[in-house]
Amino acid sequence: MSASGLADGTLHLAVVVPGNGTWVRARSAAGKWADNSTRVDTNGKVFKSYLAATPDSELHLGVLVNTAS
Repeated sequence: MSASGLADGTLHLAVVVPGNGTWVRARSAAGKWADNSTRVDTNGKVFKSYLAATPDSELHLGVLVNTAS
C-alpha cells in the first residue's frame, strides 16, 4: 500500500492485491472517499507500489514486479 497527497488536498491510495493487480482510490480535500477503486494495473506479479506527487499535481505510480519463476 502507498499513498500520496496533491497540492489541492486530495489523497491518493494505491493498494496491491496479490494475484489481482494494483488499485487506486482517492479522497477529496473535504474527506470524502471516491465511491469505487480503479484497477490501474492487471499484472498479478506486482508485489509493491509507490506513489509520488509533483508540485504541479502530477501523480506518478511505480510498481515492483516479482520476476522469479
